[in-house]
Amino acid sequence: GWQEAGAGKIKAVSCRQDWHQTSSQVVVTIYGKNPLPTLSTVKANRTVLEVHVIFEGNKIFQAELDLWGVIETHKSFVSMVPSKVEITLCKANPGAWARLEHLQSKACAQDEPEKAAVSTEEPEEDSDDSLSWSEEEDEEMEAANSAAPRRGSARADGALGSP
Repeated sequence: GWQEAGAGKIKAVSCRQDWHQTSSQVVVTIYGKNPLPTLSTVKANRTVLEVHVIFEGNKIFQAELDLWGVIETHKSFVSMVPSKVEITLCKANPGAWARLEHLQSKACAQDEPEKAAVSTEEPEEDSDDSLSWSEEEDEEMEAANSAAPRRGSARADGALGSP
């Protein structure tokens, strides 16, 4: 299934990545030549950071970080300059993080965003990250509503994938 990528001549690249912190912020830096802001996306909820950056020459850098601490997404921001991408994350609780990522071996995180979002040290704070996940919740509700009248439809059941 890699034909699409080859057709568009997009090359996945690994970029030098760095991070530093203050008591209130974590700054993740991705070094690469001429990032294209209009094509790049950086998404986050309170514990997961998803980075898709397209650089000049159809190079794409992708990463998903299961963050060690909790961030305030509405205070976090991204800045792009010709030599790098800087992602400034505002810490929900001031103080030093032991490391940037919660677990290094989170290969399956992108398949299970709900689990990643819940595995924070402070579950009582999860209630207010509805912004990040609102699309998925809506989809599930729509799927449930449309599945109810015609339960025989395999497509509706398959799309839902609920227990």
